[in-house]
Amino acid sequence: MARVLCIDDYELYSIMVKQLLERQGGHEVKVAIVPFRLSEIADFNPDVIIMNLVRKMDSFAGGGMVDFYAEVEGAKAFKALADHIDTVKAPIIVTAIAVREVEVPRSLPYVAFVNVPQQMDYLLRAIAEAVGSSPDDIFPK
Repeated sequence: MARVLCIDDYELYSIMVKQLLERQGGHEVKVAIVPFRLSEIADFNPDVIIMNLVRKMDSFAGGGMVDFYAEVEGAKAFKALADHIDTVKAPIIVTAIAVREVEVPRSLPYVAFVNVPQQMDYLLRAIAEAVGSSPDDIFPK
């Protein structure tokens, strides 16, 4: 089964994802709260990383997004992770709340973008694809 690392600013969301993935097939899931240490990632050696991005409430007043790194919780942590992607060596799946995929800088590497909570079923498929298995193998019914 997959080893999944959930990185987030908010422990509650990561615990929800952790419980979902553990119930769906006994995956080993670790939660890393921002700020995290790269050694946490290396020690866990995940098959896939879930990076959660959430638009800050106070950034909606101005309309469209102007500064991704200032307006999105988790953006700076994502940048730090991306800067060490050669060390990490695990595909990244972005989950997002009130952030559109076109707002994520192209320099940040990820294999799938999932709007949550609307697309949680897609998250399960994206993890299976990221680790090279079919969804039925990774997430038995």
